[in-house]
Amino acid sequence: MKKVRNLLLVLLAAVLCLLLLTGCGEKDVTVSVTLVNRSGREISSISITPSTSTEWDTEFVDGAFADGETISANLGTYKESEVPSAYNILVYNDENYILYDTSVDELDFAIQDGDYIIFLPPEGDVPIEIAHDYDPADYELDYAPTGYTEEELLAGGIVKRETPIRSCKVALFCEKCNKGVRVGYKMDGDKKVRICRKCGAEI
Repeated sequence: MKKVRNLLLVLLAAVLCLLLLTGCGEKDVTVSVTLVNRSGREISSISITPSTSTEWDTEFVDGAFADGETISANLGTYKESEVPSAYNILVYNDENYILYDTSVDELDFAIQDGDYIIFLPPEGDVPIEIAHDYDPADYELDYAPTGYTEEELLAGGIVKRETPIRSCKVALFCEKCNKGVRVGYKMDGDKKVRICRKCGAEI
């Protein structure tokens, strides 16, 4: 009986040593990216978080992020086995309206160390692009006015037309705060719930 107990203790110690060696041998991985603004407008706030997280704590813009500019961002350092497989992105423009909220659209981006996150016009079919390299010449935009006839453009003057409102000009309304607000998220069981970042009410 004593021999069996000693054998079990030896086996347990061996397993513990193996687990410790496995943990010690795991490398740290830092995920650093370059943010590129080609949206055609100024950005005031960018938050990028693992898609499994409910927090938007880290903001990568200090002040104004103008169209055409690039900035570096460190998304965090992880153990090799814990590197997030996907991220969500939340972006506000200079008027405090949401340009992109990929958690609402259920868009998860696979982002790797060294990638470029390129913000394109939010009304486009592909508003955010993840690329391994970036050439500014590939993203030069033609800002010529659209939706007008040739006669209207040649005539000049002021032309009044009804046009759709852009999503970046709309903020979600919080009934408790009685105004448009920034959004946050919390987990309600297995469901991610959208809340007002100011008062915490569901919206």
